[in-house]
Amino acid sequence: MQPDLLTVRDLYYRYQDGTNALNGLNISVPVNCRAAILGANGAGKSTLFLHFNGLLRPLAGSVYYRGREVQYNKKALMNLRQRVGIVFQNPDHQLFSASVWQDISFGLMNQGCGKAEARMRVEAVGEQLGISELFFRPTHFLSVGQKKMVSLAGVLAMEPELIICDEPTAGLDPENAQLFMHVLNQLQQQGKTIVISTHDVNLAYQWADLVWLLHRGQVLAEGSPLEVFDQDELLKQAHLETPWLLEIWRVMEAQGLVSADMPPRSKAQLRQALHE
Repeated sequence: MQPDLLTVRDLYYRYQDGTNALNGLNISVPVNCRAAILGANGAGKSTLFLHFNGLLRPLAGSVYYRGREVQYNKKALMNLRQRVGIVFQNPDHQLFSASVWQDISFGLMNQGCGKAEARMRVEAVGEQLGISELFFRPTHFLSVGQKKMVSLAGVLAMEPELIICDEPTAGLDPENAQLFMHVLNQLQQQGKTIVISTHDVNLAYQWADLVWLLHRGQVLAEGSPLEVFDQDELLKQAHLETPWLLEIWRVMEAQGLVSADMPPRSKAQLRQALHE
């Protein structure tokens, strides 16, 4: 049986100011899934992500990639970061080169990739994400949506197996948010494993295959979106609300307006249920 792609066991982390960010956290990420980690601000989402690719080292506990415990020497971390790519919430924390081309190619060149191979990869991800026309623009002149795509392109150029996106729709208008999530869907369909963090329950409910609910550095609940979001008391404890689709469904069900057993997870499914 194939092991999970990434696993954290009994993970603890404390910041220098004494803040306990992770408190014995356990998570296993299956291969080729769409997963969402939810929680209010301060729940530990971003801190956990920085452990996924070795940017932070746990105070206690272990991180495993494909069943092997992560080691914190230079060679092991370089290998891990080729396989696990992270797109930060704020793209300005990720983009620092003079042009888009230089930024996308930076990781490749830093890893010793040859110029011909680097050019091929940059051109491929540019075409894949529809940003080739931006290659020679200064990164600081881009819109937030464009910066997010360029950040993702720099990660994709490294050809990772696992792509982590911290609050992927933060700062985006609805059109660009939908476009970015569509790109993540395409990547998952091509075999990538995608994990996002968010406090947007509606996004996670409609998009994810697997959900973890975090509170104070611990997992309150895990499972399918229907399993997790059906637990009102845990959502309240985590300072989150019930997704609007599920709330509407419960009201309609109580009034006898619908008969389907499975609550809808999209507007299209809700419309279909109303016409049955």
